[in-house]
Amino acid sequence: MSNNLNTALAQLPCFNQIKRIDSIESGLSQQSFKVVTATKTYFAKTQEIANHVAISVNSLAANKGISPVVIYQNKQWLVTEFIEGKALSAKENLNRTDKIKVAIDLMSQCHQLPAQLDGLAPDTICAALINEASLSFDKKNELRHAANELLDTLKNAANALNNQDVKAPLVCCHGDLNFCNIMVEQSNRPWLIDYECASLAPAEFDIAMFIAINHLSSHEALFAVQHYQQHRNITLCEQLLQAYLTFCYFINGLWYFNAFTKNPQQNELRTLAFKQWQKIGISSDS
Repeated sequence: MSNNLNTALAQLPCFNQIKRIDSIESGLSQQSFKVVTATKTYFAKTQEIANHVAISVNSLAANKGISPVVIYQNKQWLVTEFIEGKALSAKENLNRTDKIKVAIDLMSQCHQLPAQLDGLAPDTICAALINEASLSFDKKNELRHAANELLDTLKNAANALNNQDVKAPLVCCHGDLNFCNIMVEQSNRPWLIDYECASLAPAEFDIAMFIAINHLSSHEALFAVQHYQQHRNITLCEQLLQAYLTFCYFINGLWYFNAFTKNPQQNELRTLAFKQWQKIGISSDS
Protein backbone atom coordinates (compact mmCIF):
# COMPACT_ATOMS: atom_id res chain seq x y z
CA MET A 1 0.00 0.00 0.00
CA SER A 2 1.29 3.48 -0.85
CA ASN A 3 2.35 5.78 1.97
CA ASN A 4 -0.34 8.27 0.96
CA LEU A 5 -3.14 5.70 1.29
CA ASN A 6 -1.64 4.38 4.49
CA THR A 7 -1.57 7.85 6.01
CA ALA A 8 -5.09 8.77 4.83
CA LEU A 9 -6.57 5.54 6.14
CA ALA A 10 -4.82 5.77 9.51
CA GLN A 11 -6.15 9.30 10.03
CA LEU A 12 -9.85 8.45 9.67
CA PRO A 13 -11.76 9.41 12.84
CA CYS A 14 -13.46 6.01 13.15
CA PHE A 15 -10.22 4.28 14.13
CA ASN A 16 -8.49 4.18 17.50
CA GLN A 17 -5.15 2.54 18.23
CA ILE A 18 -4.55 0.92 14.84
CA LYS A 19 -2.40 -2.17 15.19
CA ARG A 20 -2.20 -3.32 11.57
CA ILE A 21 -3.42 -2.49 8.06
CA ASP A 22 -3.47 -5.30 5.48
CA SER A 23 -4.25 -4.96 1.78
CA ILE A 24 -7.00 -7.31 0.56
CA GLU A 25 -6.31 -8.94 -2.79
CA SER A 26 -9.60 -10.55 -3.77
CA GLY A 27 -10.60 -9.12 -7.12
CA LEU A 28 -12.64 -6.28 -5.65
CA SER A 29 -13.25 -3.32 -7.96
CA GLN A 30 -11.65 -0.82 -5.56
CA GLN A 31 -8.56 -1.01 -3.34
CA SER A 32 -9.62 -2.64 -0.10
CA PHE A 33 -8.03 -3.14 3.31
CA LYS A 34 -8.40 -4.93 6.62
CA VAL A 35 -7.83 -2.53 9.52
CA VAL A 36 -7.11 -4.11 12.89
CA THR A 37 -7.43 -1.89 15.95
CA ALA A 38 -7.02 -2.65 19.63
CA THR A 39 -10.74 -3.41 19.98
CA LYS A 40 -12.20 -4.19 16.57
CA THR A 41 -11.45 -5.15 12.95
CA TYR A 42 -12.79 -3.11 10.02
CA PHE A 43 -13.12 -3.39 6.25
CA ALA A 44 -12.16 -0.23 4.35
CA LYS A 45 -12.17 0.48 0.64
CA THR A 46 -11.41 3.48 -1.51
CA GLN A 47 -14.08 5.25 -3.53
CA GLU A 48 -13.80 8.06 -6.04
CA ILE A 49 -16.79 9.95 -4.61
CA ALA A 50 -19.16 9.41 -1.72
CA ASN A 51 -21.81 7.04 -3.08
CA HIS A 52 -24.85 8.01 -1.04
CA VAL A 53 -27.02 5.51 -2.92
CA ALA A 54 -24.71 2.65 -1.94
CA ILE A 55 -24.57 3.83 1.68
CA SER A 56 -28.36 4.13 1.88
CA VAL A 57 -29.02 0.65 0.49
CA ASN A 58 -26.20 -0.88 2.54
CA SER A 59 -27.74 0.62 5.69
CA LEU A 60 -31.16 -0.84 4.88
CA ALA A 61 -29.57 -4.21 4.13
CA ALA A 62 -27.60 -4.07 7.38
CA ASN A 63 -30.83 -3.48 9.29
CA LYS A 64 -32.21 -6.63 7.68
CA GLY A 65 -29.06 -8.57 8.62
CA ILE A 66 -27.87 -9.32 5.10
CA SER A 67 -25.02 -6.79 4.87
CA PRO A 68 -22.29 -5.52 7.22
CA VAL A 69 -22.95 -2.25 9.07
CA VAL A 70 -21.48 0.94 7.59
CA ILE A 71 -19.20 2.54 10.20
CA TYR A 72 -17.93 5.60 8.35
CA GLN A 73 -17.76 7.13 4.88
CA ASN A 74 -16.34 10.21 3.20
CA LYS A 75 -15.38 11.15 -0.37
CA GLN A 76 -12.42 8.76 -0.38
CA TRP A 77 -13.30 5.92 1.98
CA LEU A 78 -16.08 3.53 2.92
CA VAL A 79 -15.60 1.66 6.23
CA THR A 80 -17.79 -1.24 7.37
CA GLU A 81 -17.68 -4.08 9.83
CA PHE A 82 -15.16 -6.72 8.80
CA ILE A 83 -16.51 -10.11 7.79
CA GLU A 84 -14.03 -12.83 8.70
CA GLY A 85 -14.36 -15.31 5.87
CA LYS A 86 -14.04 -15.77 2.11
CA ALA A 87 -15.81 -14.51 -0.98
CA LEU A 88 -18.41 -16.98 -2.20
CA SER A 89 -16.36 -17.35 -5.38
CA ALA A 90 -13.50 -18.78 -3.31
CA LYS A 91 -15.57 -21.26 -1.28
CA GLU A 92 -14.19 -24.56 -2.57
CA ASN A 93 -16.50 -26.62 -0.36
CA LEU A 94 -19.58 -25.33 -2.20
CA ASN A 95 -20.56 -26.44 -5.69
CA ARG A 96 -22.01 -24.08 -8.28
CA THR A 97 -25.60 -25.04 -7.45
CA ASP A 98 -25.10 -24.25 -3.78
CA LYS A 99 -23.47 -20.93 -4.63
CA ILE A 100 -26.40 -20.01 -6.86
CA LYS A 101 -28.83 -20.81 -4.03
CA VAL A 102 -26.92 -18.59 -1.59
CA ALA A 103 -26.78 -15.72 -4.07
CA ILE A 104 -30.43 -15.93 -5.12
CA ASP A 105 -31.59 -16.04 -1.50
CA LEU A 106 -29.67 -12.84 -0.78
CA MET A 107 -30.93 -11.25 -3.99
CA SER A 108 -34.51 -12.03 -3.01
CA GLN A 109 -34.02 -10.27 0.32
CA CYS A 110 -32.35 -7.30 -1.37
CA HIS A 111 -35.35 -6.96 -3.70
CA GLN A 112 -37.62 -6.49 -0.71
CA LEU A 113 -35.68 -3.54 0.73
CA PRO A 114 -37.74 -0.29 0.77
CA ALA A 115 -34.96 1.70 -0.92
CA GLN A 116 -35.55 5.11 -2.51
CA LEU A 117 -33.42 4.87 -5.65
CA ASP A 118 -33.21 6.22 -9.17
CA GLY A 119 -34.59 3.95 -11.86
CA LEU A 120 -32.25 1.98 -14.09
CA ALA A 121 -31.43 3.98 -17.26
CA PRO A 122 -30.18 1.50 -19.90
CA ASP A 123 -29.81 4.13 -22.64
CA THR A 124 -27.68 6.38 -20.43
CA ILE A 125 -25.51 3.45 -19.34
CA CYS A 126 -24.90 2.31 -22.92
CA ALA A 127 -24.08 5.81 -24.14
CA ALA A 128 -21.65 6.52 -21.31
CA LEU A 129 -19.75 3.25 -21.74
CA ILE A 130 -19.51 3.60 -25.51
CA ASN A 131 -18.29 7.20 -25.27
CA GLU A 132 -15.64 6.12 -22.77
CA ALA A 133 -14.35 3.29 -24.94
CA SER A 134 -10.99 3.71 -26.72
CA LEU A 135 -12.21 2.31 -30.02
CA SER A 136 -12.25 3.39 -33.64
CA PHE A 137 -15.00 5.64 -34.97
CA ASP A 138 -16.45 2.78 -37.01
CA LYS A 139 -16.38 0.37 -34.06
CA LYS A 140 -18.18 2.89 -31.83
CA ASN A 141 -20.85 3.36 -34.48
CA GLU A 142 -21.22 -0.41 -34.68
CA LEU A 143 -21.69 -0.56 -30.92
CA ARG A 144 -24.19 2.32 -30.97
CA HIS A 145 -26.21 0.45 -33.59
CA ALA A 146 -26.13 -2.71 -31.45
CA ALA A 147 -27.15 -0.65 -28.40
CA ASN A 148 -30.11 0.86 -30.22
CA GLU A 149 -31.29 -2.60 -31.24
CA LEU A 150 -31.08 -4.04 -27.74
CA LEU A 151 -32.72 -0.95 -26.22
CA ASP A 152 -35.61 -1.34 -28.70
CA THR A 153 -35.91 -4.99 -27.68
CA LEU A 154 -36.09 -3.94 -24.02
CA LYS A 155 -38.80 -1.38 -24.77
CA ASN A 156 -40.78 -3.91 -26.82
CA ALA A 157 -40.61 -6.46 -24.01
CA ALA A 158 -41.84 -3.88 -21.50
CA ASN A 159 -44.59 -2.73 -23.88
CA ALA A 160 -45.72 -6.31 -24.40
CA LEU A 161 -46.29 -6.59 -20.66
CA ASN A 162 -48.14 -3.27 -20.57
CA ASN A 163 -50.42 -4.44 -23.39
CA GLN A 164 -51.36 -7.40 -21.19
CA ASP A 165 -52.18 -4.98 -18.34
CA VAL A 166 -49.19 -6.38 -16.50
CA LYS A 167 -46.24 -4.28 -15.43
CA ALA A 168 -42.99 -5.65 -14.06
CA PRO A 169 -42.72 -4.25 -10.51
CA LEU A 170 -39.60 -2.25 -9.71
CA VAL A 171 -37.45 -3.62 -6.89
CA CYS A 172 -34.19 -2.68 -5.20
CA CYS A 173 -31.70 -4.35 -7.56
CA HIS A 174 -28.12 -4.93 -6.45
CA GLY A 175 -26.91 -4.58 -10.05
CA ASP A 176 -23.62 -6.46 -9.65
CA LEU A 177 -24.41 -9.64 -7.76
CA ASN A 178 -21.37 -11.68 -8.68
CA PHE A 179 -20.02 -14.35 -6.38
CA CYS A 180 -17.17 -12.02 -5.35
CA ASN A 181 -19.72 -9.63 -3.81
CA ILE A 182 -20.88 -12.20 -1.28
CA MET A 183 -18.73 -12.81 1.78
CA VAL A 184 -19.20 -16.04 3.70
CA GLU A 185 -18.23 -16.21 7.37
CA GLN A 186 -16.50 -19.23 8.87
CA SER A 187 -19.92 -20.13 10.31
CA ASN A 188 -21.16 -20.20 6.66
CA ARG A 189 -23.35 -17.11 7.14
CA PRO A 190 -23.38 -15.13 3.86
CA TRP A 191 -23.24 -11.33 3.59
CA LEU A 192 -24.03 -9.20 0.55
CA ILE A 193 -21.65 -6.29 -0.14
CA ASP A 194 -20.94 -3.53 -2.70
CA TYR A 195 -24.09 -1.63 -3.67
CA GLU A 196 -22.46 0.86 -6.04
CA CYS A 197 -24.64 -0.33 -8.94
CA ALA A 198 -27.94 -0.43 -7.03
CA SER A 199 -31.04 0.92 -8.77
CA LEU A 200 -34.78 0.44 -9.05
CA ALA A 201 -35.49 -2.00 -11.86
CA PRO A 202 -37.51 -5.13 -12.62
CA ALA A 203 -36.21 -8.26 -10.91
CA GLU A 204 -35.53 -9.64 -14.40
CA PHE A 205 -32.64 -7.18 -14.70
CA ASP A 206 -30.90 -8.37 -11.53
CA ILE A 207 -31.39 -12.03 -12.50
CA ALA A 208 -29.99 -11.30 -15.97
CA MET A 209 -26.95 -9.52 -14.57
CA PHE A 210 -26.40 -12.39 -12.15
CA ILE A 211 -26.45 -14.88 -15.03
CA ALA A 212 -24.12 -12.79 -17.19
CA ILE A 213 -21.57 -11.66 -14.60
CA ASN A 214 -21.14 -15.18 -13.19
CA HIS A 215 -20.99 -16.83 -16.63
CA LEU A 216 -23.84 -19.20 -15.80
CA SER A 217 -24.53 -22.00 -18.26
CA SER A 218 -28.03 -22.35 -19.69
CA HIS A 219 -28.74 -25.14 -17.17
CA GLU A 220 -27.47 -23.00 -14.26
CA ALA A 221 -29.44 -19.99 -15.49
CA LEU A 222 -32.65 -22.02 -15.58
CA PHE A 223 -32.00 -23.24 -12.05
CA ALA A 224 -31.37 -19.66 -10.84
CA VAL A 225 -34.64 -18.43 -12.36
CA GLN A 226 -36.62 -21.34 -10.92
CA HIS A 227 -35.09 -20.91 -7.47
CA TYR A 228 -35.87 -17.17 -7.47
CA GLN A 229 -39.47 -17.78 -8.56
CA GLN A 230 -39.96 -20.37 -5.84
CA HIS A 231 -38.33 -18.13 -3.23
CA ARG A 232 -40.52 -15.12 -4.08
CA ASN A 233 -43.57 -17.06 -5.25
CA ILE A 234 -43.73 -15.04 -8.46
CA THR A 235 -43.36 -15.68 -12.19
CA LEU A 236 -40.71 -13.76 -14.12
CA CYS A 237 -41.28 -12.55 -17.67
CA GLU A 238 -39.12 -14.67 -19.97
CA GLN A 239 -39.16 -12.08 -22.79
CA LEU A 240 -38.05 -9.29 -20.47
CA LEU A 241 -35.40 -11.51 -18.86
CA GLN A 242 -33.88 -12.37 -22.24
CA ALA A 243 -33.90 -8.71 -23.29
CA TYR A 244 -32.10 -7.71 -20.10
CA LEU A 245 -29.64 -10.58 -20.55
CA THR A 246 -28.56 -9.20 -23.93
CA PHE A 247 -28.25 -5.74 -22.37
CA CYS A 248 -26.09 -7.12 -19.52
CA TYR A 249 -23.73 -9.00 -21.81
CA PHE A 250 -23.37 -5.81 -23.85
CA ILE A 251 -22.59 -3.41 -20.99
CA ASN A 252 -20.41 -5.93 -19.14
CA GLY A 253 -18.27 -6.33 -22.23
CA LEU A 254 -17.88 -2.56 -22.47
CA TRP A 255 -17.07 -2.23 -18.76
CA TYR A 256 -14.39 -4.91 -18.93
CA PHE A 257 -12.94 -3.47 -22.13
CA ASN A 258 -12.76 0.05 -20.68
CA ALA A 259 -11.15 -1.31 -17.52
CA PHE A 260 -8.58 -3.13 -19.66
CA THR A 261 -7.83 0.10 -21.53
CA LYS A 262 -6.99 1.76 -18.21
CA ASN A 263 -4.98 -1.27 -17.02
CA PRO A 264 -3.53 -2.91 -20.17
CA GLN A 265 -1.29 -5.18 -18.09
CA GLN A 266 -4.45 -6.99 -16.89
CA ASN A 267 -5.13 -8.94 -20.07
CA GLU A 268 -7.76 -11.04 -18.27
CA LEU A 269 -10.06 -8.00 -18.43
CA ARG A 270 -9.84 -8.02 -22.21
CA THR A 271 -10.60 -11.74 -22.24
CA LEU A 272 -13.64 -11.19 -20.01
CA ALA A 273 -14.89 -8.40 -22.30
CA PHE A 274 -14.81 -10.59 -25.38
CA LYS A 275 -16.31 -13.52 -23.48
CA GLN A 276 -19.35 -11.33 -22.68
CA TRP A 277 -19.63 -9.93 -26.21
CA GLN A 278 -19.37 -13.35 -27.83
CA LYS A 279 -22.61 -14.29 -26.06
CA ILE A 280 -24.47 -11.78 -28.22
CA GLY A 281 -22.42 -12.06 -31.42
CA ILE A 282 -20.33 -8.90 -31.15
CA SER A 283 -16.95 -9.15 -32.87
CA SER A 284 -13.77 -8.89 -30.77
CA ASP A 285 -12.10 -6.77 -33.47
CA SER A 286 -11.42 -3.30 -32.06
